[in-house]
Amino acid sequence: MVVENAGPSLLPPSDSMAAQIAFDEATLTVYVSQQFSKDPMLMTWVSRNERRGTRLTVKVVELADVARFRDQGFRFVEAAAGDEKDNNDEYQFRGDALKLIEEAAYYRASDIHFLLRGEHADVQLTVNNDLRHFREMKQEYASRMLRAIWNGLVTTGDNQWTDNIDQGAQVSGEKLHPSAGVTSIRIARGPMFPMAEGGQYMVLRLQYANTVGAKRREGLPALKYPRKPQGEFLLPKMGFTKQNCAKLKKIMTMPDGILIITGPTGSGKSTTDYELRKEEARIRPYLKQIVVADPIEFPESWSTQLPVVNAVDQTATGEQFAKKLHTSLRMAPKIITPGEIRGAEVALIAFEASTTGHKVTTTLHVSDAFLWPDRLELMDQVRLRRAVFCDPKIVRGVVAQRLLSELCPDCSRLASAHPELVDEELLATLRTWSHDGDVSRVRIRGDDMNCPTCRGDGKISRFGIMEVVVTDAQLMSDYIHLGTAMARRNYHQRPDADPPLLDTAIQHVLAGRVDPYHVQEAVDIIVTKERFHEVIVSQSPTDGTSGGRGTRHLEAVANG
Repeated sequence: MVVENAGPSLLPPSDSMAAQIAFDEATLTVYVSQQFSKDPMLMTWVSRNERRGTRLTVKVVELADVARFRDQGFRFVEAAAGDEKDNNDEYQFRGDALKLIEEAAYYRASDIHFLLRGEHADVQLTVNNDLRHFREMKQEYASRMLRAIWNGLVTTGDNQWTDNIDQGAQVSGEKLHPSAGVTSIRIARGPMFPMAEGGQYMVLRLQYANTVGAKRREGLPALKYPRKPQGEFLLPKMGFTKQNCAKLKKIMTMPDGILIITGPTGSGKSTTDYELRKEEARIRPYLKQIVVADPIEFPESWSTQLPVVNAVDQTATGEQFAKKLHTSLRMAPKIITPGEIRGAEVALIAFEASTTGHKVTTTLHVSDAFLWPDRLELMDQVRLRRAVFCDPKIVRGVVAQRLLSELCPDCSRLASAHPELVDEELLATLRTWSHDGDVSRVRIRGDDMNCPTCRGDGKISRFGIMEVVVTDAQLMSDYIHLGTAMARRNYHQRPDADPPLLDTAIQHVLAGRVDPYHVQEAVDIIVTKERFHEVIVSQSPTDGTSGGRGTRHLEAVANG
């Protein structure tokens, strides 16, 4: 029945409420089911009409009778237009939000995740500790619903919505329908990538009166996993070996702990981290991922990306990282990624997350797969003592990597044919790495500006080399009691240890794929194989017994 016929003083219900009731215009009687009879939005609508001079009678009937009355024409076919509709918007969206919360509670969801991604919004639930897809909405609709939740339901905390600020609040159970069994809701909200397109998140943590033995409502449709990212695992195509990738996947299957990806600027650390987590989203899409970064480098459809913004200096950036990471711990994540450990506060929160049941992936600017404890101790020698964090349950694995430039096959030159361009001492050093002393395939970068293949660049592409260290109790004990140098040496004597980066790079030099001078720029000084093994692999009782002394001794020997 058309609304206007019911009289000019009647305030119409929201569209979502109108779909739940049957309305008899002649008697101003509202027929509702038992389930909907105590709905806060229904009660508010009835009360507002009474204040306007229109008394409505609410009758509770069977749900089948509501449907029958609506079939007979007792319905609202549209909401009122103009100012009345505008005034009713807040109530409509609040009612829609309450209905969504109630439906999530029927699944016994512990968390509701709203993710506004710019073009659309995803609504996900955490059910039985796994992430599930629940709804997909238009961005504008979801944005108005979030504001209705914040402005109309918050009972404790900052109830004034502020754009681009992380906020927290709570909703008391009195605001919710009793049948849902929810006693309170904790809310965390704030900006997420892409902020320029209205990106934001809101996470509702539902608290139930009956948390032990309670079952979800029967007959609900099954929920699907979130959409998996497209594509394939690209690390094997980026040059990394099968052994590298197998170890990385082993580390990623572990339930908690940190994976640290090390290397200098431009070594591909962020790309490796991105590809690992993208593959994790393909294999285990039910694990919620949160990324904190400055800046956001790659858009990720499978994660919640929290950007660090408005930081005026390095100190402010570190403080924001720490604050964002603390916020992320309240968002029911399984995988947390601080884009980079830049200081002690971020490192401490990463360790905290790893010991509270979270996987953590992060990057660290350090030149070697075994120098990470030294780097962390330099940040704070009191709170970041290696005796505290050198535990295989805290740090699960460490990666060192570099990107090498592949020589152009057409204009690169044989080193043996150009003695004036290659140091003879360098060639002599390379011969020690060849099983038969053959360096005839060693090539150097060309400079033909007319080369059709590389167009004068001298190289055609880049590829990665990697060393993956899977930690265990023995390695961590060596770090604490023997120092970094001996920990490195003992580990490299294991038959399953990845070769050091310099060893791998030199094999590419001997194959004519990489310029030896490029290796010395990107990886390390090329020393004889005997000298290298003396320093890196062989046991030596002359090393220092502390981490600092052992490391300094190693570096001094390596640098001649």
